[in-house]
Amino acid sequence: MVSALTDCFLTAADFIVPGFVQGLYLTGSVALSDFRSHCSDVDFVAVSGRRPDDAELKGLAAVHGMVRGSYPRLHFDGTHLSWSDLSAGPGACTPAPFTHEGRFELSGRFAIDPVTWHELEGHGLAVRGPSIVGVRVWRDDAVLRAWTLNNLVEYWRPWIAQYREGPSDLERHHDLVCWGVLGVARLHYTVATSRITSKTAAGQYALDVFDRRWVPIVSEAIRLRADPTLASDYADLAQRRLAVVAFMSTAIESALRTARSSSGLQQTGCARR
Repeated sequence: MVSALTDCFLTAADFIVPGFVQGLYLTGSVALSDFRSHCSDVDFVAVSGRRPDDAELKGLAAVHGMVRGSYPRLHFDGTHLSWSDLSAGPGACTPAPFTHEGRFELSGRFAIDPVTWHELEGHGLAVRGPSIVGVRVWRDDAVLRAWTLNNLVEYWRPWIAQYREGPSDLERHHDLVCWGVLGVARLHYTVATSRITSKTAAGQYALDVFDRRWVPIVSEAIRLRADPTLASDYADLAQRRLAVVAFMSTAIESALRTARSSSGLQQTGCARR
C-alpha cells in the first residue's frame, strides 16, 4: 500500500512538474518500522533543487489532489524542501508547501521541526534520490531535546487537562489512549537518549523504565495500537482514563527531572555513565 501510494505521487509529479521532485524520503512510522494501516500516516519529505515557483506550486497542488483521490483513507503527510534546507536545519528554514490530512497548503511550517530532521537523518528511507547516509542533513541533539521538552509542556499538559475530568472521548476511543500514553513515552525516550523511536518501541521502553504500577495502562496502549478491534482490559473505562492521565503526568514530570539532571551534570563538567 505504501509503495503504491509513493509510486502514484512520483508518477503524477513527473508528469505534472517534470524534473522537480529530485528526492523523496519517508519518515515517521514507515521509516521506524511501526506502520499500522488502521492509524498510521505516510510521512514524507520531498526534496528539490530549489523552492517551487507559482506554476510549480499549482502543479504540486494537482499532484497531491490526485494522490488524495486515489488513497482517500491514507494520509500522505509531509513537506517540500530543498537540499539546502536539509543541511541548514529547521531553524533556518522558511515556510514551505506541505500537505496534511489530505489538505495541500502553499506555505506553512508543518513538519518543519527538529523531529523531522532527526528522523530523516537517522531513519529516512529513500524512495527517490541518494541514500540518506550520503545526504548532508542537519542534526543538533540539544535543540531536539529543548523542542521535545517544550512540546511536553505546551501541547501535552493541556491535552491531559482536557481529558482529566470525565466522561470524555478518552473513555470511548482506543486511539486516544494510544496517542496519549505512547506519545508521551516517546518524548520521554527522546529527552533521555536524544534519539527518536516509534510509538510501539516507546511503549516497550516505558515498560522497562517506569514503575511496575504503570504496566497495565502501557500494555493496554501497546496492545490496542496493534489491534484496535480488541476489547479493553479495563472493566471500568473511567478508571482507564484516570490511568492514562496519571501515567502521562508522571512521564512528563520524569522527563523534566531528567532534563534538569542532565543540565546540572553538563554545567558541572560531569559525564553521565
